[in-house]
Amino acid sequence: MRTEGDQRIVVFATVADRKMVRWVKVGGEKLRGLEWADDDNVMITTSITDSLYGFSGERFMLRVYSLSRNEVRSLPGNVLQIDDTNHILNAVFGDVMVGHIDGHTVVFVSGVDLTLGAQLYRCDLTTRSTKVFRAYDESSASWLVDAHGELAAEQDYDAQTQRWSIRIFHGGSSREAVSGHAALDVPQVLGFGPTPDTLLVQSVENGARSWKLLSTDDGKLSAPMADDAVVDEAMHDPLTLRLIGGVNIVDMREYVFLDPLLESRWKSVVKAFDSATE
Repeated sequence: MRTEGDQRIVVFATVADRKMVRWVKVGGEKLRGLEWADDDNVMITTSITDSLYGFSGERFMLRVYSLSRNEVRSLPGNVLQIDDTNHILNAVFGDVMVGHIDGHTVVFVSGVDLTLGAQLYRCDLTTRSTKVFRAYDESSASWLVDAHGELAAEQDYDAQTQRWSIRIFHGGSSREAVSGHAALDVPQVLGFGPTPDTLLVQSVENGARSWKLLSTDDGKLSAPMADDAVVDEAMHDPLTLRLIGGVNIVDMREYVFLDPLLESRWKSVVKAFDSATE
């Protein structure tokens, strides 16, 4: 990323000789994240702090840049103005989920329709089509989609009653698996667990973060995972979406893997780079 005045520019270059192949301006907003959705599409997350209807806060926006098309697309859509026909804010919230379904790269992102509330949008980067995947009338809802593009879980929190709940989906039906009450530190679904029939749930117990696995079969929570298994960020396989490790953030990002073989290979990579920079 380069900066020219107030403009931020994302530059794409070859690894071997660092020759620039593409570049795209992302404006004067704060650049919050860059992530590849596939070999052609890069997700660019930016944010601004502004006031909407008297409420000031940080608003996140998502754009996807296609290297082959050399064009930028806003998700869930190019709706920048609110009028009689457009009610979708050009902002996103929650985690962005990426799936590779039947040869298509699909992005699931939560947005807000001012007339309908929170919506989960299905954005197909291959066909360039976007549609509402899940509608909900509460802005506090969040969702989890599996590797097949099916809804796997829904999390909800009612600020007035301070009640939280996690609902699990199987086929066309769903059921509430766990629930409770919390004024602060509401339990959060971080994604799938290490197996396809588990979800990773984070909560705060006695002032410390705790990770538990929620079974999608019987809806029961496991005992807390070992303290050394709880890291700052969970890391999931981009294809299977299963938990494979995590990231500890101290002075820099330190990656850890659940699989001993992957952990050993990663340490070899880190050692090789450390030796090359000495």
